[in-house]
Amino acid sequence: MMDNVWNVQGVLRHVHEAQVMTLLFPLMSKVLVIDMRTNERDGPFFEVDDVVGGPRERVRSLQRWRPRFPAPENIAFGQWWSSVKALAEAGALEDLAGRLERLGSDGAKARLDRAYRQLLACEREELLALIHGDPERTRPVWPRT
Repeated sequence: MMDNVWNVQGVLRHVHEAQVMTLLFPLMSKVLVIDMRTNERDGPFFEVDDVVGGPRERVRSLQRWRPRFPAPENIAFGQWWSSVKALAEAGALEDLAGRLERLGSDGAKARLDRAYRQLLACEREELLALIHGDPERTRPVWPRT
């Protein structure tokens, strides 16, 4: 089982506890950026983004997206080697929704749902590219004749 290859529970713990986290989906080269910090004007933030060159670049992107917040002191990092749907099945989305409810942040659940739907769409697009053999992104599973 894949639990033996990568630490699912460790990733889920970060999702449950971290203030700022990037969750990498390596099979489609996308990242879910989760920023649970709040202030009087801004609630939690969720963004689906491409992989960046490193931690400094990620901090810069967070500062562009969230200019009213200081640079985060640390960012938790996790890799999700399963499907996007498995993230919901593992309870991660439910944990995040519970945190949002405790924060009482208006509209944050809708932003989380939008990011989840965007990840599902990216995954579907990646699978179709794999099946069709999009020469820009992958090789075909079997050659066309």
